[in-house]
Amino acid sequence: MFWTIFMSLIGAIPTITWIPITMVLVSSLFYGAVFIIAFGVWYAVSLATMSGIRNIDPAYYDVAKVLGSNEKQLITKVTLPMAMPNIFAGLTQGMSTACTALIVAEMIGVESGLGWYVTWQRNWAQYAKMYASIVIICLLFISVKFVVDRISRYVLRWQEGRM
Repeated sequence: MFWTIFMSLIGAIPTITWIPITMVLVSSLFYGAVFIIAFGVWYAVSLATMSGIRNIDPAYYDVAKVLGSNEKQLITKVTLPMAMPNIFAGLTQGMSTACTALIVAEMIGVESGLGWYVTWQRNWAQYAKMYASIVIICLLFISVKFVVDRISRYVLRWQEGRM
C-alpha cells in the first residue's frame, strides 16, 4: 500500500523538475545528471513491473503450486515471464525519459555532452553544427531503441509463436 502511494506521488512529478533540486544537493553536476537519468528509468521500469505483476492471473500461481513449484520457481517460472512484456515497455519508456533528462541536464549545467554542444553552438549561431548534433542525438536514440527492441523480441520469442 505504501509503495503504491509513494510511486503515485513521485510519478506525478516530471523527471526534469528534479534537475534544479539535484544540482543544488549533489557535489558534482555529472553525478546530478546521472541521478536524474537513473531516477527516470527506475520509475518507469518499477511502475511497469508493478503493473505487470498485478495483472498476472492468480490461476497461473495455483496451477504452478499444484504441479509442485516452490516459491523460487513461482518467481522465475511464472512471475518474471508473465511480467516481462511490461518490463520491456517500462524500459522503452524509461529510455525516452532518460534521453530527455540527459539532454536537458546537459543544457542546464553539465559542461560536456551533446546537449551542452547544442546550446554552445546555438549561442555562437553555428546552426549547421547545432542541427547536426540534434541529428546525432536522434540517431543515438534510434540505435538504443533498436537494441532494446531486439533484446525484447529475443526474450519474448515465446509470444506469438516466435520460438
